[in-house]
Amino acid sequence: MFLRSTTRKKDGKEHRYYSVVENVRVPGRSSPFQKTLLYLGELSEAQQAEWNSAVKVFDIPPPANPRQNLLPGDPTAVVAPASTPSMSLRLDYYRLLRPRQYGGCWMACELWLS
Repeated sequence: MFLRSTTRKKDGKEHRYYSVVENVRVPGRSSPFQKTLLYLGELSEAQQAEWNSAVKVFDIPPPANPRQNLLPGDPTAVVAPASTPSMSLRLDYYRLLRPRQYGGCWMACELWLS
């Protein structure tokens, strides 16, 4: 992520506007593109320095082993190192209340339109 500035002349003055942007790679696309995450507008020098330092926090490289065990005894997942913060879920404490049927609405729309 980084700050991108665009310059525009308005009423004889030059205005500089800032956005928080990230480079995105899509598997089916040959080249990466820049995705605007946040439009900031005009910034002072101090605000620009603060945003630059805030954006640098997200430039940390991803861990070498991003997959973790969600459920105990899952043989396919890689076990995370002990230094990684984790959370355990007790699925026996959860229950499903008032489940909704998904396919009925879709089928009704398909029958109505055909």
